[in-house]
Amino acid sequence: MIKPCVILNGEVINIGDWDYQAVIVGIKEDGQPIYGEELNPLPAGAEVVDMEVCQSNDGSWCVVGYDPEPSELEQLRAENTELKLALTELAEAQEADKTEVQLALAEIAELVSGGGGNVG
Repeated sequence: MIKPCVILNGEVINIGDWDYQAVIVGIKEDGQPIYGEELNPLPAGAEVVDMEVCQSNDGSWCVVGYDPEPSELEQLRAENTELKLALTELAEAQEADKTEVQLALAEIAELVSGGGGNVG
């Protein structure tokens, strides 16, 4: 079933018609209401898109096959994890370099102290 869905920042925030909660300020001659101020306007930046939806066993609606964009918090968490991994790799590489330098210095010290064997 196709229903209008309100999307804000990549996330579906409403399935179905938006409830603007407009105030009725009068009635037309044909009996139709005249609406004035909206008490619940559509949020700034939101868009209404027709999407395929289905109803779950508990009666709630969900968008079929909708993979929402990660929230800003989720994006920051993912970036934080990536940075932690990069720092761990950097620390491991630095430790390996440190070990190599220590071994090289030990070899040089041994050569300087005369423990490197007989030299000609």
